[in-house]
Amino acid sequence: MKKVIIILFTLLIGAGLVFFVGREYAAQQQENADAEALNATLSSMQNQLRRLTNQKKDLIEDYKREERGPGTVEMLAPLPLEILYQDVRPVIEEFYGMKAVVGLSQENLPGKKDMLTAQQALELADAGWTFCYCFVPEEMEAYGDDAFAIQSWLDAVTEAAAQLDLELQNVVYFPQGTYREEYENWLSAARIEVLVRWRQDAQHASATLGEADPCWHADAAGWNSTGASSQLKTVVEGGGNFVFTVGSHTRGEQFVQKQFRSMLTQMDTYRKEGDLEVVDFAQMLSYKQRTGVSEEYQRTYDEQMAQIEEEMVQLDGQIKALIQAYGEALDGGA
Repeated sequence: MKKVIIILFTLLIGAGLVFFVGREYAAQQQENADAEALNATLSSMQNQLRRLTNQKKDLIEDYKREERGPGTVEMLAPLPLEILYQDVRPVIEEFYGMKAVVGLSQENLPGKKDMLTAQQALELADAGWTFCYCFVPEEMEAYGDDAFAIQSWLDAVTEAAAQLDLELQNVVYFPQGTYREEYENWLSAARIEVLVRWRQDAQHASATLGEADPCWHADAAGWNSTGASSQLKTVVEGGGNFVFTVGSHTRGEQFVQKQFRSMLTQMDTYRKEGDLEVVDFAQMLSYKQRTGVSEEYQRTYDEQMAQIEEEMVQLDGQIKALIQAYGEALDGGA
């Protein structure tokens, strides 16, 4: 009888232990399941929060890009060479809306040997191409070497262009080795707005447009010179400006159809993405002198930013509340 009692007692203890261990195991399993569910929910919410954070960052970047405007590039032919009409123009016109600027001086005018004909120049003008001054020191020196001389030279080129029914933008391009610091004040007095200075290669030129007193300054290099593609990318990323020359002055600007088309294709890709405009100098100034963004853009930006920030605050609050509730549940079950 005593043995029976001992056996029964042992069985009862064993059953109790099994029940206790089973309950603990079930509780642990439930806790693990709850933790997994919490982690899954938190992971999903944190992914949403990261998505909203990235949207906010992209919105801010887009705003900065809109505020500074797109990068700008001018294609400049220093001389009105005949190849512009025969070879360069057909390639440029493969890309809708692209145009170039042509430099003129007293001796380098349409109608002269190896140059555009007067009719070809007018056709280019009708197609949206524009013209500017290309500085030739020897031409100016015929009038002297002072402000009066440079004004006289500008007047002479303006008159020669007018006889061809061509208008010149208030821009002077300075080929290699022709620029002197004193020219700026002289040209400013003559109402020239932009001074374009040639550089040996694009790699060592500035991709920004300097708003100096009293003229704007732009750097130029051959479209096929060292660093040209990198310079183009810098202009796009920074909203800057650069002048690419095409012609015959230097090796880097000589026209090679296949490579030239490739360069324009690269520009066109940036253009379609809204990060670049291929313009003349008047259009460039309108971009660079613009301040701020439009009222409509600002309103849309403010609405989108407010919505994103509201969603972020709500989601952050939900994450904190969920973590707090889980912690309290654990404390209550302890």
